[in-house]
Amino acid sequence: ADDETPFVGSVALRSVFGRGRGLVTTAPVEKGATPLSLPLLKCMSTASARRSRLAPALAELSANRTELSIDAVLALHLLHELHVRGEQSHWWPYVSALPKDVGSPVLWAPEQLAQLEGSNLVGFRDAVLKGWMAERDALFPGLTRALPDAFPEEHFRASNWAWAMSVVWSRAA
Repeated sequence: ADDETPFVGSVALRSVFGRGRGLVTTAPVEKGATPLSLPLLKCMSTASARRSRLAPALAELSANRTELSIDAVLALHLLHELHVRGEQSHWWPYVSALPKDVGSPVLWAPEQLAQLEGSNLVGFRDAVLKGWMAERDALFPGLTRALPDAFPEEHFRASNWAWAMSVVWSRAA
């Protein structure tokens, strides 16, 4: 495969019991073989965010020395492509297929979290969620006021942000 063409060998998308959807091999894979190759240019990344319609906003945030984690840039990119650009987005086939429920304990309801009482996971979850919301709160509602067409409030609310961050965390490579 070249630098721009994906290669898909003996792999398929399947539902895997207890794990959800994923790629599985459909034939034995020889040592050293490449069953799948995906060029970085075909991946959502901070680089693709800087090439997107978010470029002016990201440049402005950078000029103002606004601290943005890689995860926050990807969450902005994901929410913008999914909700603002929608079917016009180059990324639509990917973003529209993302699960609505990632299954992450970070997004669990209080009744579900109660099952983990006494576990270190509850404290970790709380710290992660607090960090995600702090990043969001540093950006919004300022971005919505400055660029309402790019960052409509209804698409960048806290619940959407938490979902986007959980997607980023669950799919990071």
